[in-house]
Amino acid sequence: MSFFKTLIVLYCFVFTTHGLARSNEYYQAVVVQALSEECKDTCKKNLFEAEIQKSVNELILAIIKELKFKLTQVRLVKDLNIFTEWRSNIFSQPVKTNKV
Repeated sequence: MSFFKTLIVLYCFVFTTHGLARSNEYYQAVVVQALSEECKDTCKKNLFEAEIQKSVNELILAIIKELKFKLTQVRLVKDLNIFTEWRSNIFSQPVKTNKV
């Protein structure tokens, strides 16, 4: 039983302290269900595995979203550098004038 209490505390500490955390009521319902007498060892194991899987999936999706954003920023900077280089090449060429 102490293993499950430790697992519950660890779970709450890890997944309720980050930006993707769900509401306190949700975690309270999960912990109450895990501590209830109706939920046996396999039920507790399945419950926490499902919650951890869901949390990991959300974390991976957030990482992918952040990577997409950073990649977009890098592309914008690269495009801006190309445009700046092109513009400086255009304006650095001497202007031909027709002297009469």
